[in-house]
Amino acid sequence: MEAALFGILSALSLGTADFTARFTSRAFGVGRALLFSLALECGLLTLWASVSGLRLEASWIASPAMLLYGASSTVMTLLLFWGLSRGPVSVVAPIVGAHPVLVVLLRTVTGGTISMPQALAGMVTLTGTALVGIFSRDHQSREASGNPALSGSIAIATLASFAYVAMVLSGQSAKHEFGALETLWAGKLVSLCCLLLTPVWFRAAGPGPRPNRRWFLLLALQGAMDAAGYLFLFEGSRAEGPPVVIVLSSTFAAVTVILARFVIRERISPLQWAGVAMVTLGTAWLTWQSTI
Repeated sequence: MEAALFGILSALSLGTADFTARFTSRAFGVGRALLFSLALECGLLTLWASVSGLRLEASWIASPAMLLYGASSTVMTLLLFWGLSRGPVSVVAPIVGAHPVLVVLLRTVTGGTISMPQALAGMVTLTGTALVGIFSRDHQSREASGNPALSGSIAIATLASFAYVAMVLSGQSAKHEFGALETLWAGKLVSLCCLLLTPVWFRAAGPGPRPNRRWFLLLALQGAMDAAGYLFLFEGSRAEGPPVVIVLSSTFAAVTVILARFVIRERISPLQWAGVAMVTLGTAWLTWQSTI
């Protein structure tokens, strides 16, 4: 029960953070939105690590796995924010959320084995991803802000999904070497350093309204929710039944889509809803098979 609660809270937090990123990326620009959000996350995680008695060690940062984890996290999040700011959210979020399929496929290509349940879960997820893109009601339209057609957003989301694979695999390697909280904390710090070393956050704001004090509050909410989502996942993994919290947390993309439908009234066709459901169930099933 405790693990399930943490898993639900993790999905709600991560899904809400991603949905919020659509607005902050338009107001501040993708790079700046990530910079402010990531800086807040690092501050919150540093506070949490200090309370937990952790001390940052240079060996963590110098680890190749940690460096790859932080760098791929930066690339993935930049692409995710870019895709969400362009929209439709109901297309971008499920494609990025389907990344576990790519993880399993990569492990299979590199010599791993795949079970029949995993293969079925992968087919369900890929079929749902196709439905999400093909039957989007906005497939032939452009948004009022002048963003390009859906094909560009699909390409960005696909690239984000591949970057997510690199982040997951390197993060798992670093986790086995240093521990879960240590990897999360140090990885976010590396990610922030990577972002500071790139010129992307200097770029002008996006096509949305000019930011004011309320926008900074929304940006703070985004960073807090993202940090909370990972901390709920971490704490839930320490409870009894860790596979449950991981599976429930993997449904965060569905939360983002539901918020897009009911908050900004994004148009979602019935077949697209079916695709979102298939991606969510397939991803959860695949995650479950990978953790038991």
